[in-house]
Amino acid sequence: MVIFKKISWRNFLSTGNAVNEIVLDGAPTTLIVGENGAGKSTLLDAITFVLFGKPFRKINLGQLLNSVNQKQCVVEVEFEVGKKNYKVIRGIKPGIFEIYKNGKLINQDSSKKDYQAYLEDSILKLNYKSFTQIVILGSAIFVPFMQLPSGQRRELIEELLDIKIFSAMNKVLKDKSGQLHAELYNLESEIEVKKQKTLLQKSYIATLREDRERRRQDLKDEIAELNEHAKNYSAQIEEKQVYIAQLNTQLAEYDGVESAISSKEYSVQRLTSDIKSHQEQLEFYSNNENCPTCVQEIEPSYREKLIERHKQQHLEATEEITSLLVYIKELEGLTYKT
Repeated sequence: MVIFKKISWRNFLSTGNAVNEIVLDGAPTTLIVGENGAGKSTLLDAITFVLFGKPFRKINLGQLLNSVNQKQCVVEVEFEVGKKNYKVIRGIKPGIFEIYKNGKLINQDSSKKDYQAYLEDSILKLNYKSFTQIVILGSAIFVPFMQLPSGQRRELIEELLDIKIFSAMNKVLKDKSGQLHAELYNLESEIEVKKQKTLLQKSYIATLREDRERRRQDLKDEIAELNEHAKNYSAQIEEKQVYIAQLNTQLAEYDGVESAISSKEYSVQRLTSDIKSHQEQLEFYSNNENCPTCVQEIEPSYREKLIERHKQQHLEATEEITSLLVYIKELEGLTYKT
């Protein structure tokens, strides 16, 4: 509870350089009367100015300075809060703002704004709005509580009940809520982007799989065709071998020719073995995608290259056998018919 003890001023409004002092604790109640313009409202302006740095009435701060002297406007007020005595001095030209506690000046290292906040929050426990609504009631500017805007009513109640912390907490929560909503929006946007990327990746993978299956089927068809050709060549080779055997019988009586034919037959057998080997390689690379030794996947382009090479070698060996057979027939003086 704030108990005002004394207030004094000079060069304040219409008062001159002489100090005007009013004792406020000389009796339980102090009544000040006078005609209009006698200076009753000056007391209200002096109290609000010394405590809050602005007048009670709606006048400019510069108008508080005596218009004749134009300097050394000083207002002092003494009051007690509990068992502590305080004195506040505020002035204009020069600017003065001092707070004394039990006769000792309170540290002024902080800014003027922080110094004022310390007076209101830690000593008076009231701000200007609350002070003028519940302590100083003037008919000129007083507004009944229920006529105040909702924001000012809330501020006044919070000030009286010392529950401003809840408004501060509400603001912090609103700020935090806004921040969380923003983060949520960013996360949802990021999730949507990742979903789109995932869909694109899945579509791309599906396309690759379709291409791979189509290519695999093409290779299988080509291998089947090659196998069919290989079977035909094998059948032809068997026929030629039978025919060669017949020729060998016919050429037995020719010693020189027999040796040559024997050599060519050996070449045919060797080529036949090569064809069989190429056939096995074709079947292996056509039916296997992994290396049997290291169990690693055989790169598709490399497999295709090997298949093509063995097909070529298979064809070359077949053609060479045909040439050998023709040569053998020439040795025998025979006409070779396929």
